Amino acid sequence: MKSKNFISLVMAWTLLAISISGLLMYFDLKPDPVKGIHVLFGLILIGFGIFHLLNNWGSLKLYMKDKGSGSIKKELVYGSLLAGAVLLGAGFSIPPFPQIQRFGEEIAREGGGKKGPFGGRLMFDVFTTNEKEGGTALSLIIQKKQDIVMPVIIIWTEDSAHHLLQDLFVPEKTASLPPGETDIREALEEGEVKFDGLDLSKFTARSAAGPAPKSNHPGTTPFDHFILETHVTALPTYLNLEINAGGKHAVYQAKLDAGSRSAAMTSTGEALLDRALAEWK
Repeated sequence: MKSKNFISLVMAWTLLAISISGLLMYFDLKPDPVKGIHVLFGLILIGFGIFHLLNNWGSLKLYMKDKGSGSIKKELVYGSLLAGAVLLGAGFSIPPFPQIQRFGEEIAREGGGKKGPFGGRLMFDVFTTNEKEGGTALSLIIQKKQDIVMPVIIIWTEDSAHHLLQDLFVPEKTASLPPGETDIREALEEGEVKFDGLDLSKFTARSAAGPAPKSNHPGTTPFDHFILETHVTALPTYLNLEINAGGKHAVYQAKLDAGSRSAAMTSTGEALLDRALAEWK
């Protein structure tokens, strides 16, 4: 087997995998398998790229310098200028590079209202709490409205008398944008997002349920749609969600039926979520 042929073929497959996964990530489709493929094939590309350069070093030197005069070829100058421009533009967020970088994500988020770029599919981040608890596995699908920015959410369960049973989701921190800023991604990149501890006084429904909650999620409430995978020691009577966002407040609740396998949560205040659905087995 010729090593040169083997390396070239592996790099061809690697380029295909990185191109497809990179295109998916460009349009904000970033599930773990896509990110894993992109990273692992990127490492393969680095390794085999080194061998490819070593095997073709003689040809590369001819591309860079004229064999007769030894002068630098214009292809090297133009190629270096292009690579340098992209590196500096992306590294220092010089227009239009940031706009080009976020163009795909904006299409994915804005195209067709709530629809994604491929037939309306929404992407959800997955978070886990109460991993060491036994009992029933419970999944909560939380889809916020598009105009809700940086919500703060607490989720808990209650018995038939509305006494606290268990906290399912309590973030450790809250995040806020500077006045006038609406672009979360840009604010994060520029370090303008302010992080504070959770102010429990704003969660009146949760406070009325029982003792003060303790954080079980190290971070903020997710900024976008998310799925919470958690456990309840026993299937409760009521599932509750309290949300604060931009001065707005709402409490969502669902009565769980042991004979069912899902329940939609409904709001007793403003509608800040498009969907809050609980599923269990």
